[in-house]
Amino acid sequence: MPADEAEGLVTDLLSPPTVDEAGDGYLELDFTGPATVRLGPYPGMAANDVVTVRWALWDERWESRLRIPGTQVGRAVTVLIPNPYVTRSATWVSYAIDRFGGGTSESEVLALNGAAPEPRRP
Repeated sequence: MPADEAEGLVTDLLSPPTVDEAGDGYLELDFTGPATVRLGPYPGMAANDVVTVRWALWDERWESRLRIPGTQVGRAVTVLIPNPYVTRSATWVSYAIDRFGGGTSESEVLALNGAAPEPRRP
């Protein structure tokens, strides 16, 4: 096991999610939500993996967990973020995969609305 793993650090991050309504890194001025978060098929995607999508503001956090059905393997995953959490303030979006076969993978963080880069887990 590499030293990084022994210390609990994640070295291979998955691609960050995208937000349909934030093509330039900012939510559209007239946007009122909900926001559409997409994550592409990820390496090793398998039926019964559990995906946790995180939407974090400075003082609030929203999460959605979903189990990947067999029919979804190899396809993009879409999650809607409810209106109360969708604002034009600094926002960090990421996801984690609890793999059915064991282990966890983390994505890179997508920073929106002028948010400075944030640690892996918003």
